[in-house]
Amino acid sequence: MERKLIKVGDSIAVTIPKPFLNQLSLQAGDIVSLDEKNEQIHIEKKEPSRTEDEQFLLDIRKLMDENKVALDALEKYDQEN
Repeated sequence: MERKLIKVGDSIAVTIPKPFLNQLSLQAGDIVSLDEKNEQIHIEKKEPSRTEDEQFLLDIRKLMDENKVALDALEKYDQEN
């Protein structure tokens, strides 16, 4: 698929067709990473940066999900004793 480069202020831009946006879950305002290799440009969606506290909470939730059976057993034991 071909696209035409357009001038936006002092920069040059290329539009991304909607099917590509949908496939990559991209929308206006998202942050992307651009890499060039062998005269080709690779575009990758970047996840927003998280604070240490946000990352800690995500890690704890993941651990709780991964260990749900053991945590449920401990909770049941606590309730019975």
